[in-house]
Amino acid sequence: MKNLLISLSLLLVLISFGTLVFMDTAGAQNNLVGDLLNLPAPPPPNPLFRSPVRARDEKFYDKKNPPGDDAPIEELIEYWQTQSTNYSDLGYNIEPSRETLGRLLEAIKDKPELLGSLINIFPENAETADFVKKIYDAGGTEAEEGELNETIETWLKYHSKYYADELLDESRQVGTLPARHRYRLVGRYRKIQG
Repeated sequence: MKNLLISLSLLLVLISFGTLVFMDTAGAQNNLVGDLLNLPAPPPPNPLFRSPVRARDEKFYDKKNPPGDDAPIEELIEYWQTQSTNYSDLGYNIEPSRETLGRLLEAIKDKPELLGSLINIFPENAETADFVKKIYDAGGTEAEEGELNETIETWLKYHSKYYADELLDESRQVGTLPARHRYRLVGRYRKIQG
């Protein structure tokens, strides 16, 4: 009998507690919907702001189908910026033709801030390295200081004779670096010195 009374009293406590908890939750949900409906509408889109969302089909960016050498410069820049962004040291990367590269370099002369977004597609040769160093030294890349300049310095270090002393210092510390950096340093330094 004593167990029955304890069980009934426990049951009544749980029912009353549950009623209080669930009643407040249901009321809060109704108020939430009403509160959301009473909020002002979002502002219309700003016509001066260009959305970074690409309007092009993914086939446009396919590595197997680059735009022709005579394509409009805007298309070339957009395509090769995407290829530069998706660049991978160990993956398949395409290179622009000599004529396309020439057009891109001319565009960078006019707008030096494009250098950082196209740098990974440049071939490893002295002519390209001299061009990158010239633009970098002229200070045309300072629009986005810091990380952009570091990206250009890193490219120059690994793809040219510039910053070879820093590359040598890094290659001497190969044992202290993570394994993923070791192969790059030793190989690049030997290639530059060779």
